[in-house]
Amino acid sequence: MRAQLRLRLWLALPAVVPPLLGAATAATAADVPRPSVTFVRFAPGQGAPSLYSVTLPHGAPHRLRVPVAAAAGPAWSRDGRLLVFAGGTTLSGRADFTGPTRLWSVRPDGSHARALTSGSVRDGAAAWSPDTERIVFARAAGNRSSLWIVDRAGRHVRRLTRGSIDLEPSWAPGGRTIAFVRIDPSTFQSGIWLVRPDGTGLQRILSGWRGVTAPVWSADGTHLLVEDGRALYSTRPTGGGRRLLARLAHDPNGAFEDPAPAWSSDGTLVAFCQFRRGAAGASDIWVVRADGSGLRRLTHSPGLDTDPAWRP
Repeated sequence: MRAQLRLRLWLALPAVVPPLLGAATAATAADVPRPSVTFVRFAPGQGAPSLYSVTLPHGAPHRLRVPVAAAAGPAWSRDGRLLVFAGGTTLSGRADFTGPTRLWSVRPDGSHARALTSGSVRDGAAAWSPDTERIVFARAAGNRSSLWIVDRAGRHVRRLTRGSIDLEPSWAPGGRTIAFVRIDPSTFQSGIWLVRPDGTGLQRILSGWRGVTAPVWSADGTHLLVEDGRALYSTRPTGGGRRLLARLAHDPNGAFEDPAPAWSSDGTLVAFCQFRRGAAGASDIWVVRADGSGLRRLTHSPGLDTDPAWRP
């Protein structure tokens, strides 16, 4: 059921995010001091899903200027000079995208916006290569999705995988492999896979650990963040060194949110989102140390805060 929910959400491309820590004010990305977390915010009656940033430890949120009606899935380049995200349109008062979505890039001050992809498809879940020259992303069309790679200028786009439901790519720091989630379209069972950027070397990892998704490489390439629907972990790609980072809260109906975890650039902190315990339709961004200590809430939203991404 969780795999089916994940597929439904991906095909609907739900973006999200609302005001936290008080009233948000418009600002450029250049106004956001470091360290900071960029995320998506949506609250019914407050417009479309938009990108915000919040400064650690207790900063106020700032809305980022981007040239789209609705945005989701932010990802900063390793040098912090470019932000990539999925952009499209939504119905009034709804978080789900309607119609195609494109990948966009923009500078921290909101300038030099560029559409990197096009077509009647839904592109999202972008992850940068370590050299910041390429971006791997997921493209959904019909009831399938696959991984694709585009250069930072948007001139060359090529397909990387096919035949399944492939989601949530994460480029390893050394640049030699990409981790991603593959869902079997006949059974809706999910697993973590690796593939080289040239499409070779396809292999499954963590096969003894059922239902894990959301793989994200650590800065040193030794560990992955994964989640099993109820908790967030770090683990070596071999399955060894498993560490519980946080147990996820559920809403009043017992549902868990995809935490969309993200490592800080120095590997010491992990940001993720989760439903607010006991509240319907509310989620917040949380931060925990890489050893599982120091768990604390970063945002307090009247709606949904999701898709955290650290700015290097």
